[in-house]
Amino acid sequence: MNSRLNLEVYDKMADSKNWAMFTETGNKRVQEVFEQSLKKDRGSSAKPYFTFASQAIDKLSKNKNFQEAMDSEVRRTLYNRIEYVLEKSNILEFGEYWDDHVW
Repeated sequence: MNSRLNLEVYDKMADSKNWAMFTETGNKRVQEVFEQSLKKDRGSSAKPYFTFASQAIDKLSKNKNFQEAMDSEVRRTLYNRIEYVLEKSNILEFGEYWDDHVW
C-alpha cells in the first residue's frame, strides 16, 4: 500500500459502491481503477496518479461491456475521489485540481 496516503480517507473513498456506471459490475471495475491508481506510490506529485487513472479508464471504456466509462460523470466521479484522497494526503498542492492534469 502507498505509505503517502491518508489510509482512513482512502478506505472511505474506496468503499464507495457508486461510480456512476450503469451496472454493479461496471462500478466494481471503476473502483478497481481507483484502487490501482492510488495503491502504488507514484511520488509526491499528483500528476502521475491522474495520468494512470486516465489511461486506465480509457482502456476500460474500450471494452464493449464498459463503454460508459468514457462518460463525463464517471470520469468526474473517479477523478474527484482521487483528488480528495490526494488532498487529504498532502500530495495535491494548494489550488491544484484534477482537471490540471486530465480532461
